Amino acid sequence: MKPKSCLAVIAAPILCMVLGGCVRSPVVPPMASFGFNNTSFPVDIEFDRTTIGLQKGTASSYSVLFGLIAFGDCSVQTAARNGKLKEIDHLDARWFNVLFGFYERYDTIAWGKTAEKLEPSQSSTAAPSK
Repeated sequence: MKPKSCLAVIAAPILCMVLGGCVRSPVVPPMASFGFNNTSFPVDIEFDRTTIGLQKGTASSYSVLFGLIAFGDCSVQTAARNGKLKEIDHLDARWFNVLFGFYERYDTIAWGKTAEKLEPSQSSTAAPSK
């Protein structure tokens, strides 16, 4: 095997692993960094009549050793449950990254209203009118 083809065989999988991190995030953060990144950004793209709720719930997922170990649940449902939200008004996200993915955290932040903050006509626990 020629040295150039041997280098290609080694470099191709490494390149795929490094660039694979660019497609695993549901939202691309607005800025990148070479060593440290702690960026918050909106997930919503429709801001016509978006209200920001008073309560928030957060859900996180983590990745260590460039994705070798990954765990957590950053779903919207988990964020709403953690904030005890019954109605979601807006979604934000936060991406924390150290050393190109040596350690990463992705947070989904749901803003909304709890059952106590909903108007009586919107609450599912409201007494039926007679």
